[in-house]
Amino acid sequence: MGKVIVDPVPWVTGYSRLTVETSDDNRVLSILFEPLEKRGLEKVLKGRSVELLPTITPSICGSDSWSHYIASIKALDIIYGRKPPLTAIHLREAGLLLDILESHLRYLALKFAPKYIGGDVKPLVEVINDVRVVKEIIGGRTRNPIYGIAGGVTRKPGSSDVEVIMDRLSRILDILEKTSKSYMDKISSSREYTAKLSNDKYRLKNTGFIALLDGDGKIGYYDGRPVILGPDGSRRMVDEGELIDHLVVSSRLGTCELYGGRNGEVYMVGAISRINLGKTYSEDAEEIIDKLVELSGGKPLINIFVEPIARLVESLDISYRLNKLFRDPSWLSGESISFEGKRTNAGLGVVESSRGLVIHKYGVSGDGLVDDVEILDPSGIRLPVLNKLLEKYRGSTYSSELLDDVLEIVKIMDLCIPGASKTLRLGGVRG
Repeated sequence: MGKVIVDPVPWVTGYSRLTVETSDDNRVLSILFEPLEKRGLEKVLKGRSVELLPTITPSICGSDSWSHYIASIKALDIIYGRKPPLTAIHLREAGLLLDILESHLRYLALKFAPKYIGGDVKPLVEVINDVRVVKEIIGGRTRNPIYGIAGGVTRKPGSSDVEVIMDRLSRILDILEKTSKSYMDKISSSREYTAKLSNDKYRLKNTGFIALLDGDGKIGYYDGRPVILGPDGSRRMVDEGELIDHLVVSSRLGTCELYGGRNGEVYMVGAISRINLGKTYSEDAEEIIDKLVELSGGKPLINIFVEPIARLVESLDISYRLNKLFRDPSWLSGESISFEGKRTNAGLGVVESSRGLVIHKYGVSGDGLVDDVEILDPSGIRLPVLNKLLEKYRGSTYSSELLDDVLEIVKIMDLCIPGASKTLRLGGVRG
């Protein structure tokens, strides 16, 4: 028997290891992706004032810091019994959408375009710069924002800020409309990529999908309800509390089997899940989805190489939504904070992020100190999906080409190990 170890694994945020075990005749016996860090953040948060959690939890993941921030603030809304005004809801949603957009574009520029689009990343970099300008106006920072409070937000853009926002958003939409068309033309004519989209090896078998949808069946990044598309094709809406209680990660470090249903089914979250379950607001985005369905052989889209194109679709759709939101900024004239409400001892916040669902569940004592914390990061859900995919290589002849193929899947999956590892149950102890 032989063993090939990749440590650390490239293109992964955080520390991880990939182990390939081979037989005497050079056949793959197993491939395992393992996280190699455990932050224990949930333990650190206990005993602190619940008001501090939105200032700490964004550090879970640099790419999805705003998603953890907004989920934390939404949990505080419930704990303090405050209903945010429309102005606050729109500003929170705008910040969340901008952060998802930046993360998608960075992913496309670093992990997709250089190999499959011929390195055409200049338009993406231009958009990222514009996105960061708007994020700083809305949230006070491009990372770890500072504008949220239980019941609302503490700052609103002024009239001159709105002019800058509209100018940047208009330019972002214009660039993304042209870029998405160019990218799809290149993808459609790429034999390598279209072959991957039709290759059974990259299909997510026995995998369900989870996403937040609004009342009209469209993707609800900020305030949608969780909807599950099961591996058997069944579709149901679930309660947020039920969702976090059932998405349980196993105690065996590295295997990370996610038991979301019967027979060890795993569930995917993120862009693939969202375009499988919900509709977009942009006709151009829907046209790309139709083309993607044609290239992939139908819905649901279950090939992991759909992920980059799904993020391109969402980038275009998010840009459209943001332009629509600020086209008539009259909603900014309303109140931005509500202090009315009755205190409770528990709160739950759920939002989408670039990688998928972010869930924060807090319990507090009578003096406002945290006595229970559960945080679910999307990488903790995506990690077992990755190991499920890698099972397909069992029995194959090991080669450097096979290892390159495996590492390409890891890159496309886009995991954040600090986020994933802190949700693991290690030996039955919640970290």
